[in-house]
Amino acid sequence: MMEYTDLSNVIPVSLAAEPGYDAYTIGCYNGWRRFKRNPLIHTSYGEFSDPCVIRVGETYYMYVTWCDQYKITCFLSSNGRDWSAPMMDIMTSFSPRVNYGWEQRVEKPCALYRNGCFQMWYAAASFEKEPYEPGRTVIAYAHSRDGLLWERWNTPVLEPELLWEGNNVSYPCVLFDEDAGVYRMWYGGGDYEYPQFVGYAESADGTTWERKSSRPVFSADRARFIERDRITPGQVFRNNGKYYMLYSAYEHITNARLCLAESVDGLSWTRRQDDPFMTGGRCAWWDSGYVSDAWMLPEEDGWSLWYTGHRGTARNIGLAFRDGKDLDVSMPRQGVRQ
Repeated sequence: MMEYTDLSNVIPVSLAAEPGYDAYTIGCYNGWRRFKRNPLIHTSYGEFSDPCVIRVGETYYMYVTWCDQYKITCFLSSNGRDWSAPMMDIMTSFSPRVNYGWEQRVEKPCALYRNGCFQMWYAAASFEKEPYEPGRTVIAYAHSRDGLLWERWNTPVLEPELLWEGNNVSYPCVLFDEDAGVYRMWYGGGDYEYPQFVGYAESADGTTWERKSSRPVFSADRARFIERDRITPGQVFRNNGKYYMLYSAYEHITNARLCLAESVDGLSWTRRQDDPFMTGGRCAWWDSGYVSDAWMLPEEDGWSLWYTGHRGTARNIGLAFRDGKDLDVSMPRQGVRQ
């Protein structure tokens, strides 16, 4: 039987021989560079998106949406580059609970490790029933001792209520503020499939949430052509005393770029002038369509970023790197803008 070889990351000899040519910086700016062994997960497992990566001790945990299974799964790694097969324990414990009308699909996980306990917030969706009864998405909660076997709450912890939220609250990102002693959540709202706005809420225990504003704290700037369709929120993290929001900017529904916004308080956000910092990869590569839904972690010598790469309807997880821990230091712009 003939063996299939994936040639999507092979560089033509004529191009590789040109001085200064680096295919792994195409679509990367401000010092970012793609990992040469992307994508990280073998395509035989299916399609994956929405990575959330946390490091506990020497182990990396990557929670992702398993797109064709409507569930959440986990991969383990000792270095953030080489990953295990999908973990069977979490595959069993994080399948949709179809007997719950509000949880027919689970996706977009955000995990946190605190005080010896894993916590997760995720989006739970119900399918559209009738043309005039659209689907609905809520945010749910689970906790675990080992990060693999999870105990889920039987009711959502955040449901759509405000006019701008429509039938959808999803894309949760949660941080614990040690100074204030509260959990802080940024979440998306608006459209059933892809939210258009970012809201904000706080909680003392991670399960009972109070919105701190009736208005979105961040939304698309239609004057920027890269955001003229919508934005979807991603990870929020702190670095050097500031908050950063990693978000996907959609020019249209099949073309997104990765961007960063900054904030002093997590409520008033300013876009960076050097964005976007990543677009689709080299023509015909596995992520040549567009990139979205990413997660960053600081490493010893810089940053690692795990992202969702798209080519046609296929999705998988890739990795990129940036040297230097200070995100405010401008670095040479590389690659070819797409």
